[in-house]
Amino acid sequence: MSRVSYLELIKELLGQSCERTIACNSIKLRFGCDNNPKGESYIWIDAPWELQTETELVTESLDYTEEGNGFLDWSKKLDPLNEIVFVGFSFTEKKELQLEFEGGYYLYVPYCPNKPDADDWYEHWYVKKHS
Repeated sequence: MSRVSYLELIKELLGQSCERTIACNSIKLRFGCDNNPKGESYIWIDAPWELQTETELVTESLDYTEEGNGFLDWSKKLDPLNEIVFVGFSFTEKKELQLEFEGGYYLYVPYCPNKPDADDWYEHWYVKKHS
């Protein structure tokens, strides 16, 4: 699927509530969980990414650790995204994505191209809508 198609799917999610899940340092934002516990749509974001407010960096994918209670402590910083309304987004000419949520939270996703020999089918984020 093309980046343009992903951006069109993101537009459809505006104003909807979402829930977050984590797999290592990747985030999955699930939409439509009232109708389907797994979500009807989702945005998947691999590292790197940052959770921010207008005034501070809350946490980022690079803070992820498995040592001791590190994962639990780190994942608690993502609690503001547990159930939140998605209110806006921007995609820049530099191919950076920013997702905006109620309460002044932002997920910033910098451009991170695949290596030329990588056979990944996405750069490091994508959107999926279940049929």
